[in-house]
Amino acid sequence: MYLEAGRNADLQDGMKLSVVEAPPDGVIAEGIQYRGYEHVAELVVSSVSDSSALCDVVKTDGEVKVGQAAFLTPESVRGRQQAELAADGDKYPILMTFTYGDPLDEEIRETRKHRRRA
Repeated sequence: MYLEAGRNADLQDGMKLSVVEAPPDGVIAEGIQYRGYEHVAELVVSSVSDSSALCDVVKTDGEVKVGQAAFLTPESVRGRQQAELAADGDKYPILMTFTYGDPLDEEIRETRKHRRRA
């Protein structure tokens, strides 16, 4: 089954999605998972392109059809948040302290000593 969402919607391989019936007004917006629409199926993303994703149906409670809405399961939301936090962690400098001397100063001293000898 294909979804009209992919990398551009931050979908990744292995993410789990829940499918619900489309709202009566046809408006699919954030918070749809809290509105109590009938649960139809659970999907797992198996392949992702920029604007679409191929999913495997792992559980079904009804017929999956065009127009229904899919949203990330709480487990996949937590996984995405953890991945974002880990990626953000790479952007911050690491504070290092030295217990005796400064390795950079020591390296400079050693380099100067070798130059004087030559």
